[in-house]
Amino acid sequence: LEKTVKALLRSDAKMTLIALCGMNEELCERLKQLSTPDNIRLISVGFTDKELEYIRVADLFVGKSGANSMAEPAALGVPIIVTKCITYVERSIKNFYVHTLKGGLYIPSSRLAAKKIVHFSKNRGELDKYRQSLLSNPIASYDAEATADLIWQRVLEVWEQ
Repeated sequence: LEKTVKALLRSDAKMTLIALCGMNEELCERLKQLSTPDNIRLISVGFTDKELEYIRVADLFVGKSGANSMAEPAALGVPIIVTKCITYVERSIKNFYVHTLKGGLYIPSSRLAAKKIVHFSKNRGELDKYRQSLLSNPIASYDAEATADLIWQRVLEVWEQ
């Protein structure tokens, strides 16, 4: 997250960045201390129970491929850029939201993710195909528990092979 934010701060695009840092208070504070250009508003948020409100107003969600991290924006029709997936389960989650639901992109490079975010900020209409794909697929509206059940079923299928 921090590398992507820093790369975005070098952009000439006008945007508001909302960094949801969760329990990582040190990251939240480091981001609050960053100098921002006039064209970018950076809001660094620690743990909050208002995460869905932030996601609901977003044009794009950028983050790791945890079950909740993907289920929440997908259920709200917010396109996704997955920047990180570490475990087998996270890779399966990424594949589900990016390839099956066609709700976003996988860009593991902070620099390239920032470049794509800037592109989308200047070409917002290009996000529509991802948004429509999420909104038209009832599976995308599954909550985290239902998503976890789907992933568990897939893990069992692979395990049995």
